[in-house]
Amino acid sequence: MKLTHILSVLPLAFAQYNYGSTTAQSSSTATAASSTSAASGSVATVAVGQNGFTFSPDTLTAAVGSRIVFQIYPGDHSVTQGDFSTPCQSNSTGFNSGFINSNSGPAAQAFTITVNSTDPIWFYCAQVTHCQSGMVGVINPPSSGQSLSDYKSAAAKSSGSSKPANVQGGVLGSPPASGSSASASPTPKGETAKNHIQWAGALLGVVMTAYLLL
Repeated sequence: MKLTHILSVLPLAFAQYNYGSTTAQSSSTATAASSTSAASGSVATVAVGQNGFTFSPDTLTAAVGSRIVFQIYPGDHSVTQGDFSTPCQSNSTGFNSGFINSNSGPAAQAFTITVNSTDPIWFYCAQVTHCQSGMVGVINPPSSGQSLSDYKSAAAKSSGSSKPANVQGGVLGSPPASGSSASASPTPKGETAKNHIQWAGALLGVVMTAYLLL
């Protein structure tokens, strides 16, 4: 008789914990399948002349497709691309912001470039004596050989600086918003096993309670 009563309460236990329910399992599967992963391009900011003749930071590692925003501080600075072999001299195909000034704090317009290669990109400020004073930087420096320290030492011996006549290779305007990312993933297998163990313990408790009450 007790066995009959115990068996009669099992469907209630199954229903309480949604075990064996086609609806519950289908809902769980749909949630996992609809999980997505998305990421936007990253944005790095470089302060130009905020602390004297410096780019801060002066060394960056950037993936293809990422953007670098140069925010110009007082000092009538530029951000100009050059070659390692000829410091303080412009590369005709490289980027150039032109001279940008600010009376206080960062200028209203920033200069933004998009990284199109993981090759080293050397840059400097073309204002008179600024490059020679150490105002240089590099994006994606080589792992060995050429270094920013070597570039800076060679720049100190340069007799002058040059830049293209026009703004090129980037965009002058309001700084872009920082990138963000969002991701979601299905419940891990270990978590699913844990849920099954918890269900089994709860079911055993229901059966034992029913047995004692009969």
